[in-house]
Amino acid sequence: MKDNITICLIDDHQLVREGIKLIVDQTKNMEVIYEFECISSFKKAEIKNVDIVLLDLTLADSQGVASINEVKKKLSNTPILILTMHHESQFGVRAMQAGAKGYLTKDNASSELIYAIKKILNGKKYISSNFSELLIATNFDKHQGPLHNQLSKREFSIMLLLASGKSPTEIGYELNISIKTVSTYRARLLRKLDIQNNTEITRYCLDNSLII
Repeated sequence: MKDNITICLIDDHQLVREGIKLIVDQTKNMEVIYEFECISSFKKAEIKNVDIVLLDLTLADSQGVASINEVKKKLSNTPILILTMHHESQFGVRAMQAGAKGYLTKDNASSELIYAIKKILNGKKYISSNFSELLIATNFDKHQGPLHNQLSKREFSIMLLLASGKSPTEIGYELNISIKTVSTYRARLLRKLDIQNNTEITRYCLDNSLII
C-alpha cells in the first residue's frame, strides 16, 4: 500500500462529503483530492493519480450499478468502494458483481471507512459480516433474499431503466440493443419478479429502495 493515499469522492450530499473528508483528514497520509456531486461532473473532470474511489449509488444523474460502470469507464484500474445508505440486500451483490471492491453503509462509515480503504488497497475486498452471510446465501441459493437477486445483470439494468420511466426505444438506444431484445428481457424479469407491467416494476423498485 502507498504511503500517501489519494481519494476521489462522489456523493450528492455536501454534508456527507464534509463528514467523509473529516474522517479521512484525521488519518495520516490520506486525502480526498477530488470530490463530485454527480457522475456528469466526474466524467467531465480530468483526474490523475487517484488510489481509490468512494462512490454513492444514489446520485441525481445515475442510479445503482450504472454509476459503477461509469466510473470504471474512466478509471478502469482504480478500485471502487461503495459508500451508501442502501442496505447490502438492496445493492450489495449487484455492486460486487459489477466490479466494486467493497460495500460500506454510511451508518458504519465512522468506524469502518479507514479500515475498508486500507484493506482494499492491500489487494483484498471489504465486506461486512452481515454482507458475508448474504453472499454465501446468494451463492448457494439464488432464491434467498430479494427476488431481484435472481435477475441477470442485463435484466437488472433494464428493470431500473423501466422503473425510471424510460421507453423500450430509449432503453434500446442507451444499451445499444434492439427494441425486440429489450422486450425479451422485460418479459423475463416480469416472470422472475412475478409482476405484470411497468407500473408494478416501478412499485417493486420503490419498495426495495432500488430507485428514489
